[in-house]
Amino acid sequence: MSEPTISTKENLKAAFAELRQTNPLLAITDRDINGISHKVFENAPKTMRDLFGIIELLHGDFPFIAENSKELSFAETMQKAKNLANYLSEQGIKPGDMVGICMQNCTEWIVIYLAIAAHGATAVPFNSWWKTEELLYGIEHSEVKLVFVDDKRYELIKDTSVNKIA
Repeated sequence: MSEPTISTKENLKAAFAELRQTNPLLAITDRDINGISHKVFENAPKTMRDLFGIIELLHGDFPFIAENSKELSFAETMQKAKNLANYLSEQGIKPGDMVGICMQNCTEWIVIYLAIAAHGATAVPFNSWWKTEELLYGIEHSEVKLVFVDDKRYELIKDTSVNKIA
């Protein structure tokens, strides 16, 4: 067996060049960012929604969230997030608006976060250990237009004027 005539680094370079020719998502270009030239993916998704769509195509059937005995694939998770993003739009939430999440870590928290990001709004997570006074202060000063809450946190903030989704 003969020794390779080019180095491992060159082999990898050639392999990646071949991949970029067959897959346009891997094409690389130079882009000036703040006066510094960077190598970037030429066809990278422009928005979170676009990124989620590509990942769904590539990994849709794979398990994405497992909580206790409940498991959701990436496609199922993204469908729930898309439905929720549409609901945000129906509620008058616009890209850039602040939307709060006031609940313990759970499957719903992840879906809500993905929906907010896909919609283009800003997710404002509140500490689930906060008491009423801390939550009220956070809600008032973050200018959220809507807050997703679980049952326990709903009881703590039920008297606020902000829209709450339990």
